[in-house]
Amino acid sequence: MKQTEARFLRDLPARIVASAVAWAWAVTALRGVGFLTVTLYALRTLPASRMGLWYVMLNLAGLATMVELGFSLTIARFVSYFYGGATSVPRLGLKDLTVCDAANYRGVAGLAVMARRLYARFALAVVVFMGMAGLGWYLWRGGRQSVTAGDAAAYVLLTVGSGVAMRGWFWNGLLFGMNRVRLTNQLMVAGLLADYALAFAGLACGLGLHALVMGQLAVNLIPRWAAQRLAIRLIPEDAYRTPQPIAWLDLWPMTWRSGLAALSSGLYIQNTTLICSLVTDLRTTAEYGLTMQLAIMLHGFASAVLAVKHPEIAAGRAQGRLREVSRVIRLRMALALLVYLAGAALLLWLTPLLLGGIGAKTRLLPLPQAAALLALVGVDVLIGMHAAVVQTGNEVLHLKPYVISGLLTVPAAYLLGRRYGVWGILFASFFVQALFNYWRTPMVCWQRLRQDAHPSAAP
Repeated sequence: MKQTEARFLRDLPARIVASAVAWAWAVTALRGVGFLTVTLYALRTLPASRMGLWYVMLNLAGLATMVELGFSLTIARFVSYFYGGATSVPRLGLKDLTVCDAANYRGVAGLAVMARRLYARFALAVVVFMGMAGLGWYLWRGGRQSVTAGDAAAYVLLTVGSGVAMRGWFWNGLLFGMNRVRLTNQLMVAGLLADYALAFAGLACGLGLHALVMGQLAVNLIPRWAAQRLAIRLIPEDAYRTPQPIAWLDLWPMTWRSGLAALSSGLYIQNTTLICSLVTDLRTTAEYGLTMQLAIMLHGFASAVLAVKHPEIAAGRAQGRLREVSRVIRLRMALALLVYLAGAALLLWLTPLLLGGIGAKTRLLPLPQAAALLALVGVDVLIGMHAAVVQTGNEVLHLKPYVISGLLTVPAAYLLGRRYGVWGILFASFFVQALFNYWRTPMVCWQRLRQDAHPSAAP
């Protein structure tokens, strides 16, 4: 026993490094810390007008990616089913799914072939959208802003690069669906490091907006190029020669449902910052926004504990290994909540000390309000994990509670926020979700898992 314990302790560092969760955490931490560091350096080297223009460019690029509609997430789930041996996947649900003993590489290859054609169209749509949106912004406001030829060239570079990145947008999801979770996160770490290195070097050399554009293109292109090369190597050549025919319409029912659910969740969590800006002063909004961003980062850390198991859970459900899958889900959910609670306690204690130490002009919300906001996001961690498990079954049974919560939270938070400020906004989001979402989403999750385990008991 002592030898076993000693060997475990000796191998523990290697286990942590090899852990998919550790790499997922590394991506979240690196994205947050790196973004903040580059932003602070850019604020020191670029005038405010250029930074304002950069945020406009970045937001237009972000809006352009919405043309993808979330197909990459659906592709990742379908890959998991095929990788688990599914011979075909229903458009919704996993009823009557037939599974063979070996991975269905022809199905994976069929998804890759379909996605290449689909994302070529998405890439063109990104370029057209960014071109028209940029021109529209310039005609509306740009005449009064000193937009130079160099600024325009930086935007054209960002537009073309965003289109090229969109062509390969699905490869990371395809690799993730083949249960290469750790590898996917390692590629993202490489992209983020390249992003920050190029941005810092470019800013130091006086390249201005072009430096930020180069960094943005690096984080978009490098992981996807590498994922494409690796995914193609993992799929046998004969599968590519005779791919299983798959149409984008086969993925559409899941794509629009999961996309609408994601939009709704944004309305009752992140969107509350916008509501805060409408009903309170800018200083309170800054405190609310900072607290919310830290809570969302912590949300990512905690959710990663279960998220790295999504391909395994999806494949296990396709293969009918429901008892094993349920054990994994329960254990990972419990660990995720422990991670969030420990992180929230550390955040509430350490962040005020750090902000005070650097003389930051923006602080967290007052302690009671900050704790309430963290509790709101913490409950969303739990509900979001149940929703993610539902989607591993190729369904979006939580769509109705999500949409209702999103639509009702916006007016409720605005009305209560006008009267009670931050407390009103937080109470509105809690109360609206407690009416339906907080109990309905976990209920349908576990009901579906029980029905899958005992089909005869299903209504």
